[in-house]
This record gives sequence, C-alpha cells and structure tokens, in this order.
Amino acid sequence: MELEYQKALDEANLTKEDLPKEIKKQLNALNMLISKFESNQTEGNQRAVDTADIKIAEAIEDWLDTQAE
Repeated sequence: MELEYQKALDEANLTKEDLPKEIKKQLNALNMLISKFESNQTEGNQRAVDTADIKIAEAIEDWLDTQAE
C-alpha cells in the first residue's frame, strides 16, 4: 500500500522523526486504521485509511510551507 504521506516525506527528504508532535499523533492513528483495514479489508476501512492519509499528507505540506517562511 503506497501512502500519500510517505510520498510527501520522501519528496522533502524527511523521516517521521522530523515531524512535529501533532502530525506524529495523526500517524499513530493512521497506523491503527491500517491495522484495522489489514484485518478486515472493507471498502469503509479503505476509505478511512485513504482519508486519514491524505489529511496527514496535507498537514505535512502545510508544515513544510511554514518552515520555509
């Protein structure tokens, strides 16, 4: 499963450890959703993972924008 937040990290040459605490918390929640999806692969669980992933990718982009200012 390719995740958007990982693409954002790769493009910025960052690791999860480089992120602020609030985004790390969102990643923990995403990991729980991924585990849930892996044990019960429903469309709803996939949608939840996709939604959380995109939200985190956007948060990373926003955070990077504030770092560049």
